[in-house]
Parts: sequence; structure tokens; C-alpha cells
Amino acid sequence: MRRQSKLFSTHQVHIVPKGGRARRALVLSLGAFLCVCLAALLWPRGEGQKNPKQGEANAYRQGSGTSAPAAVGGEEGFDPLLPLRDAQRARYFKDAVFVGDGLTAQLAGAAAFGGNGTFLSSERLNPTLLQSGRLFSSGGEETTALAAIKAANPGKIYLLVGANGVSWLSAEDMVKSLGDFVDRLRQQHPKATIVLSTLPYFDAATQGDHPNYQNTKVEEYNRQLRALCAEKEVYLLDSAQVLSGAHAVGLRDGSLTLADGAADAWADYIFTHTAG
Repeated sequence: MRRQSKLFSTHQVHIVPKGGRARRALVLSLGAFLCVCLAALLWPRGEGQKNPKQGEANAYRQGSGTSAPAAVGGEEGFDPLLPLRDAQRARYFKDAVFVGDGLTAQLAGAAAFGGNGTFLSSERLNPTLLQSGRLFSSGGEETTALAAIKAANPGKIYLLVGANGVSWLSAEDMVKSLGDFVDRLRQQHPKATIVLSTLPYFDAATQGDHPNYQNTKVEEYNRQLRALCAEKEVYLLDSAQVLSGAHAVGLRDGSLTLADGAADAWADYIFTHTAG
């Protein structure tokens, strides 16, 4: 039985006679056949037939850590920035560990915590020393940040790191080190909530006296940090919102120091910006 569809119609089978008219007929027939084939190839495909190259491109964008500002949360819609919420009670931080430099030691003095939380701080700490620097004490021995965090067995981990590195480390190097450390934290504490903090702003006196401590560097670091948090799907505490203006950080006697009242203001911000 002959097929009756247009593509296989007997009217498209031609016997080629001699002469120019026959050649023209043959050319027209072949042209029509090629047009039908091309239309079939270009016809829009359904959702189940997506171009595999497009999938590869999407995977690259998700893993690159770079995206347009409007898509910082990634294609899955994850927004790393902690929102404003009702203030938590102090016991919320009972299982929290705060890891940072001298600013973190000053934060520990805020009355709001009421003795809750573990504060691991070192004046020397910067993102590159998170991996291997033995800057903390555990059981009477010097140990790394990773080992000290493990000993605390936390449910929440806050990394308040980077202010010490602004003067001599690039934003790229600091963010890469933090990303590597987050990967190791995830392996060690797969159920813990991980929060990274933006850097505070420096006061005018510090910027004027120390060219390496500039708020333009702080802003670039914080921009890249937000992209990292979106990529790793960890939370971002925007400490820069409160540690600015009258509460900006100053470099005094060689150490970064919180302004008067800044520790309490910072604690209030942490209490009202949580993962729930």
C-alpha cells in the first residue's frame, strides 16, 4: 500500500524526460523537498527536547560564582542575605560559634548574648589563616579554626573574617580562601547553619592615615562575598549596614577597634537578622 502523506505522495516522484523543461521541474521538486526537510529541523521543540548545550551553559553560570546583580541569588532563587526579623532570644545563640579577629572579641562583650555562644577570636586571623593557622586554644593546646569549631560542636557557625586582610590581600584571594573553608565546614558540620559576614566600613581618620584601609576595597570585597554566598548557598550577615557612620571601625594603636556602642549595635543587628 502506498503512503498518502504529502511527503511521500506519488506526485513527487518524477520521471526525468529530456529537455530544459524537465530539468527545471527536477530542480523545483528538489527545492520543495529540501524546504520541507529544513522546516522539520527548525520546528520548535518541546520542553522534553532541550538543547544539551543550553544545559551546559546554565551549569557553568551556576558554578562560576559570577552573575548579574539582579540574579545574585542564583537560578534556584536562593537569596543569601539574612532578612530583618523579630529579635531572637539570647538562648538562640547557645549553639552558635563566632569565628573572627579582634572585632569578634569585642563583640563577645555585648550584654545581649548573656553568656550564650562560643567566641573564637584572634588578632592575627584573616581568611588565608582559616585553613591552617594555629591561632586558637583547645584543651590547653594551640589548634586550627577548623579543629576549634569541631570541638564546640555548633549548630550555627558565624564567620566574621576579613577586616584584617583588607590592607594587603586582594578581595579575590580572601573570598577564595573563605569559599574553600566553607567547603571544609560543610563536610565537618553538614547540618550546621553557616553565616558569613560582610566587612565593616572604616572611619574617616583610618582611611586618611592608612591608604590600604579604604572603603572602596571593603565594597569590592563585600560584593564578591555576596556572590560567593549565593554560589555556596550559605547565609550573608550584612554587618556593614550597622558598622558604618558613627559605628565605623577605626585602626588604633595597630589594632582594629569598634567605636563606642558599636558592639551592642552589632549584637542587636545579629539578633534581628537570623535564618529563622
